[in-house]
Amino acid sequence: SNAAERVLASHDPGSGIEALTATLVGLVGEEDDLSDELIVSAAMEGEMTFVVHALAARSGIRADVALDELLSGSERRAMATLRTAGVSRTVAASLLAGVGDLIGIPDPGRAIDAFDRLTDAEVGDARAWLTADPAYRRAVAALGRTNGKRSV
Repeated sequence: SNAAERVLASHDPGSGIEALTATLVGLVGEEDDLSDELIVSAAMEGEMTFVVHALAARSGIRADVALDELLSGSERRAMATLRTAGVSRTVAASLLAGVGDLIGIPDPGRAIDAFDRLTDAEVGDARAWLTADPAYRRAVAALGRTNGKRSV
């Protein structure tokens, strides 16, 4: 209908919550104020969009990918995302205690065990995988491999 077309034509993606939050996180990051404490405080206030964008900014992972990893329900994937962002064990524990159940992680103890078991090499592999081009990741998934390596 004509009304729907007008509404769609007037939509400004740059004024949406995602874009505004990304801008805010960028500005805070420019001032080197994207601290662990700020991320935990934002999580406790329910500002998960801010948390995701902050983790993404700190890790180099796209925000939508970081969100998918945090909401995957997998302790290992969620903890790898936190580790790629340089989050300390104490901060990870605070986040899990406050919002773990909201992101699909009902057992913070198991998740912290996963956090502790991740090696630096595994965190590096996670960062490489999560920052890879989405088309590449889809192609690897279509091939049925999860490590992105050829079977030479």
